[in-house]
Amino acid sequence: MLNNKIFALKPLYNINVSGYKAVIEVTGYTIVKRTLFDHVMRSSIRMPTPYGYIPRLHLSEQDGMYSVRSWTGEGFTTETLSTHQNRHDAEAAMFQLVYENEFMEDDSPETYFFETPDEAGAAITRIMSDTWNVDEETAHSILQKQKMVAFSRSPQIQSYIEGYREKIDSSLELAADYLNLIPPAMEKYNETCSRIIQALDEPVPPKTLHAIAFALRYTWRKEAQQTRTHT
Repeated sequence: MLNNKIFALKPLYNINVSGYKAVIEVTGYTIVKRTLFDHVMRSSIRMPTPYGYIPRLHLSEQDGMYSVRSWTGEGFTTETLSTHQNRHDAEAAMFQLVYENEFMEDDSPETYFFETPDEAGAAITRIMSDTWNVDEETAHSILQKQKMVAFSRSPQIQSYIEGYREKIDSSLELAADYLNLIPPAMEKYNETCSRIIQALDEPVPPKTLHAIAFALRYTWRKEAQQTRTHT
C-alpha cells in the first residue's frame, strides 16, 4: 500500500514584491505522480539539525535492526521511538506517525491525493473556481489557457478574470428582465439563442440577444454547480 502510485497537486506560485514585502500567491496547480509513502512523508515536520533543515522523523539502521528516530529539543539530539526487524515495518511505523499526527492535521490542497489524473484535474478546477470566485466552467477555461499559452503570471490571470466578471455584470444588468424567459437546457450556444428568439414577443438588438444568452447560460451553470455542491 505504501508504494501505491497516487496523483497529487503541486502548487504554482507567483511572487510579487512591493517595497520590502514579498507576497506569494498560488496561481494554479500541476498534477504530479508519486507513491503514497512519499506523499504523506512530505507533511513531516522539518527542523534545523547539524545536518541541515530536515524532517524530524528518520530511520536508523544498526546491526540489522531498524529504528524510527526523532530529532528533539533544538535539533542536537535524537530519541528512539520504535525498533523493527526490517526496513518495511520501520517505514510503516514512521508513515503511521506522520499520517496521524501531521498529515491529517493539514487540510491544504497539497495534501489531497487521487487515484487518477482526471480526478486530480477536476479537483484543481474546483479549487481554482473558489479561489477566483468564478464558476467551474470559467475556471476550467482559464486553466486551459494557462496550459496553452503559459498564462501563469498572476497579473495576466487577474486581468482575464476581471474582464470576465465585467462581462458577467454587464450581461446580467442588460438581461435582468429576461432571466426566466426560457427553462435551462443542456444545449449549444446557438440553440439557446434560437429558443430566446422564439420566446420573445418582439425582436431585440443582437447585443441584447447575446447578453441574454450569456446571462442565462451563466446563471444555469451557477445553479447547477450549487445543486451539485449541496447534494
